[in-house]
Amino acid sequence: MSAPYLGDFIKDDTVRFYWNSFNAAGASITRATNGTVSVYEEGGTTQFTTGVTDTEDFDSLTGVHLCAVVTTDSQYEAGKDYAVVLSAATIDGETVNAVLAHFSIENRSASRFKYHSDGILAMSAASATQVTLTGGSAVDGEYDGKKFFVVAGTGIGQTGHAAAAPHGTTYNGTTKVMVLAYALPTTLSTDSTIIFENDYQGTVTLPTNFDVLGIESDGDLTKVNTLDAHTAQTGDTYAIANGAAGLVAIDTVVDGIQTDLSNGTDGLGALKTLVDAVNTDLSNGTDGLGALKTLIDTLDTVVDAIKAKTDSLTFTVANKVDSNMKTLIDNDLAAGAADNNRNVGY
Repeated sequence: MSAPYLGDFIKDDTVRFYWNSFNAAGASITRATNGTVSVYEEGGTTQFTTGVTDTEDFDSLTGVHLCAVVTTDSQYEAGKDYAVVLSAATIDGETVNAVLAHFSIENRSASRFKYHSDGILAMSAASATQVTLTGGSAVDGEYDGKKFFVVAGTGIGQTGHAAAAPHGTTYNGTTKVMVLAYALPTTLSTDSTIIFENDYQGTVTLPTNFDVLGIESDGDLTKVNTLDAHTAQTGDTYAIANGAAGLVAIDTVVDGIQTDLSNGTDGLGALKTLVDAVNTDLSNGTDGLGALKTLIDTLDTVVDAIKAKTDSLTFTVANKVDSNMKTLIDNDLAAGAADNNRNVGY
């Protein structure tokens, strides 16, 4: 039967678990020789008993044992796995070596780097506005703006934030005084312990081949060194614009364009006036361009009427009236027809 995995713990937590001892028939018995309960780190061969307490026959229950591992010592580190092992015990006349349990400290995806590496911190002084941390970082500003959880003592379960400059006093690494960003519902006391949420940031390797990237060799990302098919530029936009003088010149050009737009005599404003006049004339049906269009449409109608009349005439000799007309006239003259009976009026 494999030893159980107890879970992922926060650094400085106490890991507790129970284990049992039986005889060959399965009955609970105590250990004739207790042996040693120790800890192995990350599969190493060095065992240690720091922080380990082995309580045999817990609560007078034969064969039920309590093991507690306090992880405050520096031998216990965040980001590692541990095994708890029993060695050289005698149970029911047999020598027993066994793995009792496994646990990890801040070494699983859900909790790794979740809390600050300083672990659980106690307080030597506390008030509604600030606390003095026991074992706090020696680095000024280390906890500035960080979120913390009260994990034991007065105010357990509360969440707070450390103040941060410029809106508050920065953490003092010498005095260990941390100012609170706001007062908690329950004022903390010297029995309170807290742990900070981690702001772990992964290591980022910056490039060094700045020349290939077209960046100045000093690594200043605000400068462009070379770009394919473009002119190399240096400095910022202000410098490229020739500073104040260049910006004033640009402003002068813009002002000139704005003035020209408002010039109704010979500037761009005049051009707009001309275009507006053309638009107006196009819509004038009396004597403007609109009237000319009406006239053209009327002429087209007249031409169509004339064409309809002339289409009924036929010509056998170019530029002369057709012979059918002459025949009609000759017939009228020969008959001496009266005017009202003539085929052709003349």
